[in-house]
Amino acid sequence: MSFTSSRTGKAIVASTMALVLGGAGALASEMSVAAVLTAGYNISSIVLLPSGQLQKLGQTNPSPQLLITLQRGTSVAACTVGVGDWEYLNDNAVNTATSCDVH
Repeated sequence: MSFTSSRTGKAIVASTMALVLGGAGALASEMSVAAVLTAGYNISSIVLLPSGQLQKLGQTNPSPQLLITLQRGTSVAACTVGVGDWEYLNDNAVNTATSCDVH
């Protein structure tokens, strides 16, 4: 199950974006990790979301995920990708159009 397809995953990304933006700004678009990097965003941080924590948030049989925050000027993006997908740069995961929320 893709982390970004779950409501829990979207809630974590939305909460992160609210913290980063201080509650301001509307969702501009959803993009793939590859598109965000190609657009010139720089990685600000990568946070591991362990399976156990995701399970406590209501996911069934979750796999570990990474929450990647990126910035370009005043624009920010938050992306979620499976640990194995990021490690091996899985083409499908890196090019999924809804992996990142961009503000």
